[in-house]
Amino acid sequence: MNKKPIILSLFTLLLLVSGCSSTSNSTDINNNSSLNEAISLMRKGYKVSGIIEEKSRYYEDNTFTSLSDKEDQTLYYDFSFIYENKERYVGLDRKIFFTDRLNERHMVVDENLYNDGGRVGIRYLGYDNKVFEEEVIDSSTGNYISYGANEFLNPFLMIENRDFVDYGDSFYSLSEEKTSLILTSMFSIISSAFSSNIDRSLVEIDSNNKISTMIVNTSEYKESIANSSYSYSYVGKIYKINFNFTFQGEGEARAALAPYEENEKSKVLRPIFDVMEDSKMNIKRINHTWYDDEPEVPSYETVNLYYDKEKIYYQVYDYANEDEITGVTASDFLLMKRKGSTTDFLYPYVRDYDGTWSTTSAYPSLIGYTYYDFLPIFKDINENIFKYDEEGNFYYLDEFMAQYWLYDGCFLPTFAVSEAGFFDYLNRVEVYLDENNRLEKVICGYYIDYTLYICHSTYEIYYKYGDDVKMPYNIDVEVA
Repeated sequence: MNKKPIILSLFTLLLLVSGCSSTSNSTDINNNSSLNEAISLMRKGYKVSGIIEEKSRYYEDNTFTSLSDKEDQTLYYDFSFIYENKERYVGLDRKIFFTDRLNERHMVVDENLYNDGGRVGIRYLGYDNKVFEEEVIDSSTGNYISYGANEFLNPFLMIENRDFVDYGDSFYSLSEEKTSLILTSMFSIISSAFSSNIDRSLVEIDSNNKISTMIVNTSEYKESIANSSYSYSYVGKIYKINFNFTFQGEGEARAALAPYEENEKSKVLRPIFDVMEDSKMNIKRINHTWYDDEPEVPSYETVNLYYDKEKIYYQVYDYANEDEITGVTASDFLLMKRKGSTTDFLYPYVRDYDGTWSTTSAYPSLIGYTYYDFLPIFKDINENIFKYDEEGNFYYLDEFMAQYWLYDGCFLPTFAVSEAGFFDYLNRVEVYLDENNRLEKVICGYYIDYTLYICHSTYEIYYKYGDDVKMPYNIDVEVA
């Protein structure tokens, strides 16, 4: 709480100095020992956190000359970056969160990256609670990504004394070029607006010769934004960024990612995962969607899967019509071995008009895998990655874990996730047990911010498992 007056005074000073000229010359700056020491520390590493205020105002057309009657809008981001630039390790841990118009906070990015011989390496926690390291490949080119040629380098490696103007009383202004370098390297993932002109910047160096705070105001950035109705909105955005620096010279990015410690509350999940790994199962996934705070759109897709330790039955339908589904439909298929086959591979089958089942080429990506390959992952999941919500009586994942969650088919096979956006925007995984401590359902949620409206979607995934689970609609008899 005691920092608020300091922040306010910095903004006030920022306004006062914006029109002033410096009384210092380049020689004074180059010989400024306080500045020399501050920059030297920042080059070794530091942690920086803060708030980004994004103010949007709307124009009538693409000339950006007349404002529309739409009210200005202010949104907020918060961030935390750790830079480490030591002989033993060069890396970056970056986190950015966004608070939307419904006052819900969402993760934009949470990554732990490092310089792997000139290439970008990434460190991440797997569902088995182990830290993995691997090189990053550009999905658009298939090439490795250069660490030095991207926004991952500590920007203070490119900042020198001469880039500052001394205003006295421990306050400095950083040049527009180098301020823009900091903003684009840190926040280009949010918007290209950070490459626009800088109105004001102010840096404070404390009594220990450490850069403690920095405040930046950007000029208005104007852009045309496509709407869902294939029209455009014309928006001008202004950003105010407040930086708070700590651990100057001591930032340790590598240590920012570590496995979860043993969690007593989550131990109940261990036997459940072990049992489900080798059980007959029925998994039903129901989709719910809504926009902003409007009522949800009726489910347009429900996936129902059955596993009997030999074959897999897959059915898709509209949840609103579930009671009308009394047999196999045209979109259903089976995965099972070919009769007389000497391999364990499963092949997709569909039911013909005469009621018999035959192989199909409609699902080529599913050919050549065993029954085990199609199973959801349970046994290898480490229970300690889950936390327990006392009030809601459910187990949940941190948001950065949730975003990795379904890539490997945890709790649900990847071929049953038909919407690609689900991977990119997944921010919630909640696990519910019944009164007998059996897995009852999992709630997965995601959101997509389309600037002018927000799409929310929830996947309810229900589980039945055990020897009493049977294939539906007499399929066992039909394909015997």
